[in-house]
Amino acid sequence: SLVFRGYGGEELIEYWFSLIPGGTTGALIIVMLVIFLLGFILDFIEITFIVVPIVGPALLALGVDPIWLGIMIAVNLQTSFLTPPFGFALFYLRGVAPAIVRTVQMYKGVIPFIALQLLALVVVGFYPSLVNYLPNRMSLLSETSPPPKNPKLQYCIEKYVGENVFTEKNEVKSAILKLHN
Repeated sequence: SLVFRGYGGEELIEYWFSLIPGGTTGALIIVMLVIFLLGFILDFIEITFIVVPIVGPALLALGVDPIWLGIMIAVNLQTSFLTPPFGFALFYLRGVAPAIVRTVQMYKGVIPFIALQLLALVVVGFYPSLVNYLPNRMSLLSETSPPPKNPKLQYCIEKYVGENVFTEKNEVKSAILKLHN
């Protein structure tokens, strides 16, 4: 993938994605479909090392949120554990199942679970806020963080920030002031 990107393949993929009907959404649907189909014949590690470095930067250049894209790809790759013939979960099941259970029966039995994985992919695709909820709330000082339920806690946070971050004794602020002078 490094050679592919070195010769401008990333720009070519981005150009092809821009020609797909539906714009970014159409490109994302095609990438997810390709990853799903590759899960039938490749292991998730190969898909991660081959496909993601090729399509990831192009999708990010089209404005896709990187956290959401990572989760979408991860949920899609989970299906590769279940899809025959190379699904690791099926290999593990074959190893512990009694001889009376045929492999074809296992393949048929995994279909509802693959459908659930695809449903989860659709839900995550339509509601990106489910994925981005926690990362947006990681810092109590971020712009998108909700106020604490206890007003005294908010007061303590503001007091701590005022005393420790916005003072002349703060090393970070003093370094920034030195750079400005």
